[in-house]
Amino acid sequence: MEKDMHTPPQSMNITVMRQLMERLIHDDSKFFTAQEFAIGNNVDFFGKLLNMTDGGPFFLEDYRLGIVVQGEGDITVNLLQHHLSAGDLLFIGQGSIVHPNHITGGVVLKGFILSPDLISQLFGNDVPALLANTATAFHCPSSAQDREFICNLQQTLWHLVHREAYPEPVAHALLSALLLYYDRLYANLQNLPANGSNNLRLFKQFIALVNQYSDSERSIPFYADKLCLSPRYFSTLIQEQSGNSAKYWIDTAVITKAKILLRHSDKTISQITDELHFPNDSFFCKFFRRLTGSSPTEYRDRRI
Repeated sequence: MEKDMHTPPQSMNITVMRQLMERLIHDDSKFFTAQEFAIGNNVDFFGKLLNMTDGGPFFLEDYRLGIVVQGEGDITVNLLQHHLSAGDLLFIGQGSIVHPNHITGGVVLKGFILSPDLISQLFGNDVPALLANTATAFHCPSSAQDREFICNLQQTLWHLVHREAYPEPVAHALLSALLLYYDRLYANLQNLPANGSNNLRLFKQFIALVNQYSDSERSIPFYADKLCLSPRYFSTLIQEQSGNSAKYWIDTAVITKAKILLRHSDKTISQITDELHFPNDSFFCKFFRRLTGSSPTEYRDRRI
């Protein structure tokens, strides 16, 4: 099928999602948007997004959570790959970078988009751990109880918001309950023995640091120091834990951010060079070509 030839958006938020849904899904029974939240009801969004664009990467300005109803696929979130299957629960936090990689037969989702402003309204300064940091993401298989609770709550919200002048405080209370439920699941995942090895914990901390600092910090000693490790031990740990070097992860983070700026902004090469703290345009262009096989300009020209 021929791709839609519109330029992809700079980043994903509720306003952009509403515009995309109007173009991608011509069915009001599948998507609802309010000013500060949205509900998807059995939406094959990833597949349609891949058909419309080159698949990203995309920067999320808001929070996404839901359940995979059917299908399977691979997406990369904040450098790490997630294989999604029917029954999986998914949470992607504000500030995340998402790249849908491969979708088999469509990944149909029931889910929610929540704006940062709504999160502030719901929780004030008492934000659950799941929402406390930017670029937090997880997915996990669901139990029958999890699926029943989330699907029932989604249906309740769906029917509520389609009432004329629906009671907004009730909708907010239901969304708060949903977030607290996901926060409990996240806490349980953090405490699982399989996820509890110290080396895995350190690797995940490193990935979080790379997502936060790679715009300006690319040295092994910087990240080793942040984790209170010697550079040699740190490098060995990352290689053994992930199968890739620490430099691989740092370079991947930088090139992903460069792709977002090239594809989804109108910033010049010089502006991107400065924003990513390269010494000059030539250095940035050589780095980009080495990792992607094309120049920044060639990559940008393929965005439509």
